Amino acid sequence: MALEGAPGSWSEQLARIATGLRFSTMLVGVPSEDPVGFVRRLGEDVAPRVRELIG
Repeated sequence: MALEGAPGSWSEQLARIATGLRFSTMLVGVPSEDPVGFVRRLGEDVAPRVRELIG
């Protein structure tokens, strides 16, 4: 599965996947374009929001 749309929607997408499929761990592929920025965005913005959404 690929993350689609704007980065602001990634948290909701990942939370749906985690709860719908009952995942406790997800591996995310890092794009070749701006990999450091992508990982930073996941760690600082996306992951905390996913944790908040799934409780």
